[in-house]
Amino acid sequence: RLDNVNKKARFLKRAVELAHTAAVERLREAQRQEEERNQKERDEKTAVEQQLMDALKKLEELRQTHHLLEDQLQETEQKLIDANTEKLKLEVDKERSETQCASLEDKLNTANETISQEREKVGGLEEKVSDLNNQAEDLQMQIG
Repeated sequence: RLDNVNKKARFLKRAVELAHTAAVERLREAQRQEEERNQKERDEKTAVEQQLMDALKKLEELRQTHHLLEDQLQETEQKLIDANTEKLKLEVDKERSETQCASLEDKLNTANETISQEREKVGGLEEKVSDLNNQAEDLQMQIG
């Protein structure tokens, strides 16, 4: 009977040891799986954080590009305004030059008309002088 109890005790001890070993293995497996899950979650978190950092970097690059383009747009608009201002000045100068040119043409035409009139007068006076010279010669011949 004692043998029987010893056998049962050894059997129970062996069963408890096996159960303990199985429980320890299950615990280790559960811990390993938990560690794998934790590592996977850390990896996913790291990947998401990296994606976020990449997105923030890209956003900052886009903002800088946007500011650069705004500055270029303002520069271009200012150049356009300056060019339009210069164009208006040139148009005013052109109109002023055309007006001066027309005025000078009028003065030239008037001067040419005056010269023609004066030439006609000179021609008429030369004719009178010639006539008077002829008359003077005739008178001198009659006298002398």
